Parts: sequence; structure tokens; C-alpha cells
Amino acid sequence: MTRRVTVHSLDGTITRAMSTSAFAGGTEAFRSACNAEGLFVHHEWNRFDPTVRGRRRTPLSVWITSAAGDRRVALPDVDGPESVGFGTGAGRALLGRTPQLGIGRRHVYVGAADSGVVEVYALDGTPAGTRRLPESDLRVTAADLARAKRIDSLGQDATMQKETRRIWEFDTPPSTRPAYDAFIVDTDEHLWVRRYPAAGKDNTPWIVFSPDGVHVATVMMSAALTVYEVGQDYVAGIVRDPDSGRHAVVVLSLNRFAAH
Repeated sequence: MTRRVTVHSLDGTITRAMSTSAFAGGTEAFRSACNAEGLFVHHEWNRFDPTVRGRRRTPLSVWITSAAGDRRVALPDVDGPESVGFGTGAGRALLGRTPQLGIGRRHVYVGAADSGVVEVYALDGTPAGTRRLPESDLRVTAADLARAKRIDSLGQDATMQKETRRIWEFDTPPSTRPAYDAFIVDTDEHLWVRRYPAAGKDNTPWIVFSPDGVHVATVMMSAALTVYEVGQDYVAGIVRDPDSGRHAVVVLSLNRFAAH
């Protein structure tokens, strides 16, 4: 709510704090990703007319900044998160497509999640091709919709759940799941793209691309795991209990094998 970014050293000492508008080069950032050199890629907050009811997406600005917050280059717009207008505001769309960002030492990755394509740019904004996920059956089932509703209302009290169900009445669920819902660039500059989880499956695949765009691995991980970092020999993230909504930090070992 304070729209502030606070940076800590590894021993917990606060080293600096800044508003997200200054942090993002003068425009309010909603989602950001950074690389090891401190370069950031951002997209802005979702824009909507609260009087227009139903599901929609609007294009959002994407840009790169330095570690100091200086705007370096603008990238092409990306379609924003799918939201549901209900007259006086907007809520999350069920099985909604959400744009994803990633940045390494060579490339920036931007995706709208409406297909298996990820747009790639050099750090100066020059287009550098695409990454394309293997074909997959993304058709929505009744179980997928039930799972989305359970997650959307997880941890809410009775009053909030009632409001969430009211928003659902304005939504028209899609016929297909989003193509993906997370990007991570690891320490070896591989791009990891998480398939949107399917109902009834405990694990979901992460599609791994080399820095040159070759699909080198598919790694199965828990659908309840939100990954924050992939190191040389570990994966770190948070697991959310699907029933209680409680969170736990986990670190998993990662074994890398040379491709044959």
C-alpha cells in the first residue's frame, strides 16, 4: 500500500528505500524483474474503466531501467492481466492470463500468456526472436474452473468470499487455460517457463530454454510452489497449502546433466 521498495543486505540491514515510481523511472510499476547487474524490466499498473462490466485486457507499457531507476529503453506494449469489471471496480478473472517478465545478462523476456510464445529482446530493446513452448492441450475442464475458484477465494473470510462470488457472476470463463504463468531466468541464463497448472495434477512442467533458445529440459515441480530463484544446484520458493492457504519457504536440490 505504501508503494515502496526497500533493499536489505543479506544480514537484514536496510541499505536504501525508494518509491516504486522513482524505482521505475518515473512511471508506477506493477510488476518488475531484475538481473544480476541490477537492470530491471517493468510493466505498469493495469488500467480499466470500472463502469465497464465483464472480462477484459488492456495494453500496458513495458520498459527497462538501470539499478538507479533511470529509464533506459521502452519495449513494445504487452496485454495486461485479465480483469473483471463489476461497475465500481475490477477483480481478478478466473483462469486469467497475466503478462510475465524476465531479464538476464543478455536478454529480456516478455509474454502475454495467451499463446506459448515468449518475445525476446536485447538489453537495448532490439527484437531478438521468440521462445515457443511445445504444443499442449489447454482446454478448460470443470475441474480446472473449480480449482481456479478455490484458489481465488483461498484464505478469505465469509464476507470476502461473498464479494468474490459476486464478481464471478460478471465473468465469462475462457475455453482454454493460460499457456504459462511464471518466468525465471537462472544463474546460467536459462529461461524457465512454467505451464499453467492443470486440475488434478500435483506437479506442473517448467520448460527450460538455453540462452540461445534451445529447449533443453522439462522439469516437473509442485503446482503449489512459487519459484523465486533458480541457482546452480537449488530451487528456492514458497509452497502454499492448497487447503489452508498457509505458506512455507522451501529450498530444493537441483541436479544438472549435460545434454546428449
